[in-house]
Amino acid sequence: MFTGVTEKTDHLMAVACLMIRQSSNLVETGVVMPSEFADLQLLAVDINSCKSDVLPLRIIVVYRPPDFVSVNNDLFISALDWLGNGSTRLCVLGDLNLPAFNWEQFIYPDNNLCN
Repeated sequence: MFTGVTEKTDHLMAVACLMIRQSSNLVETGVVMPSEFADLQLLAVDINSCKSDVLPLRIIVVYRPPDFVSVNNDLFISALDWLGNGSTRLCVLGDLNLPAFNWEQFIYPDNNLCN
């Protein structure tokens, strides 16, 4: 299990958790992120197979608070870009708090966060 305490305030603590079943065929490694992303609520794990014909997978667990300001959104996008750079397969899970994003019809606002 990988966990990361990602935000601490007087009244709130957010924790990201990812549970991965142990397997002799898999190697899990937590991704160490640059310190500039330390205040974001992100947890990333690389999963590799012992079989050479299986591509590695990076899983990212995220939480984006609904009250994020523009500068935090830009940092969040930069972190996702950094995590995705060079990843062959990528899976992003979590709560992005995007109420104006229509997931069924894939209609979204024209802004930096959604584009």
